[in-house]
Amino acid sequence: MLQVKQDLTLDVLPEPRHITLNVAGITPGNLTLLDALDIADASGVGVDEMVDVLKGPQNRTQGLLLYAMAWVMGRRVEPGLTFEEVKSCHLHVVGSAASDDVIEAEQKRAAAVVSVALLAGVSPAEAEDMTVAEVSAVTSITKARRRARRR
Repeated sequence: MLQVKQDLTLDVLPEPRHITLNVAGITPGNLTLLDALDIADASGVGVDEMVDVLKGPQNRTQGLLLYAMAWVMGRRVEPGLTFEEVKSCHLHVVGSAASDDVIEAEQKRAAAVVSVALLAGVSPAEAEDMTVAEVSAVTSITKARRRARRR
């Protein structure tokens, strides 16, 4: 005997959650190393390739990268947010990837901070809080010590 099933109407499905991601705000200067590694793991895009993928043609890889970025940025607001949850959302992307000039400026700034931190024997966070006079003193003392060792 043939069993007849009722018609199925799916007009009461819940609206997917909407997430807006401003990619202009995602730069090497505001991502932690763990953030970048989590984005790379989730999207399958290497850390060094992310900017090229963002600027490249729209494809599945770029889409996964954007969802991974949304996940990492979203969990700053909602720590329990999962990548699977984010992938089920409607993603609105605004802005454009950081320019090479912005990335280069952030990298130069980070290099300066880390250099001072290494010279002073402090953490980068502590180096950021040093005054210009303290940085100058650390640099002068380090140079004087190097000259003294050479003699």
